Amino acid sequence: FPSDEFRWTVMALVGISLVGTFLWDRIVTAIFAPVIFKAMLDEARATTLKDCFPAFKTAGKIALGLFVFTSGNPIVWIGAFMWWRRSRNAAAKKQEEESAARLAKLEAENPTLSKDSDTTAPRPTASGPGTGVAQQAPQVAGRKLQPRRKP
Repeated sequence: FPSDEFRWTVMALVGISLVGTFLWDRIVTAIFAPVIFKAMLDEARATTLKDCFPAFKTAGKIALGLFVFTSGNPIVWIGAFMWWRRSRNAAAKKQEEESAARLAKLEAENPTLSKDSDTTAPRPTASGPGTGVAQQAPQVAGRKLQPRRKP
């Protein structure tokens, strides 16, 4: 930009254009699709700050990332990477613990899901021609047997 005054003028025009486009869209929706506009208003009224928190969190992460990369300090970059890796590993560990707890709860509710049960054995089903269920290939030591090919 040639000057700060020109830059602020352009930024103001872009902002006004953005707001005007949003308002025009809502006016046209209210005129030509009042049912949809009413639904939009109902949803807007039902929105709480808690619903907006994920968007604020994402914006904060973007701002922090811009700060880190525009700082020009490699020590800050390394520190940010180490923090990210530590938080990622903590989140993975938490998810693994939650999965284990969920599995333990399911096993407690249904004892047939215990680890000691033989899950590799074929389950008896009505299969074959006319039943709509494909026949299960026989297994030996966990491997499916393939039929011999005729010469």
